[in-house]
Amino acid sequence: EKIRVQKSQIAEFMKDIDRWHDDLMTPKKPMSVRALQYLHSRRITDETIKKLKIGVMTSGPKCRIIVPYQDESGKKVLYFNSRRYDWSGHGEDEDEPKYMKASHEKYPFLKNSLWGLHTLDRGKKILVLTEGTFDALVFDQEGYSVLATNGGDFGKFMPQVIERAKDYQKVFLAFDNDQAGRDFAFKVAGALVK
Repeated sequence: EKIRVQKSQIAEFMKDIDRWHDDLMTPKKPMSVRALQYLHSRRITDETIKKLKIGVMTSGPKCRIIVPYQDESGKKVLYFNSRRYDWSGHGEDEDEPKYMKASHEKYPFLKNSLWGLHTLDRGKKILVLTEGTFDALVFDQEGYSVLATNGGDFGKFMPQVIERAKDYQKVFLAFDNDQAGRDFAFKVAGALVK
């Protein structure tokens, strides 16, 4: 019974991913137009949006851009991250987190994962580790192997990241130039050279 319930929940989750993606790619809807404009301003192409099933989720007047995490085959969605966007034109709501991960209340079967597993089959020359989702998307569409922290900390995934990074000839760190980004880059660089 539990397996049947979980399969049903996963099927509903995939319907949500497909619906959010369809909503983003429907240019008649104002939220879709603005979300696409934002993604394009961040240099994210329509090809990348379609390949990764990036979408838009609405909750009343609030909207979030949804970036799915894919498995290593690029065929299964494991998790997602979302980014708020100022849809009102009055400035972003500072009380709402800029980035939010999938709700385990709504999707209890999802397990947080690394973003970028689908890129790791591109050879072992260069791996890029990024702090931000949109940085990772750009490196992905440029053909790099990339893993993203999506929020400034690989956390429990740090050993997995370090182990995977050992397979590459070069590892580039692409973190923000604020204090938190510099501190995290130093921490990751230290772990890589141990």
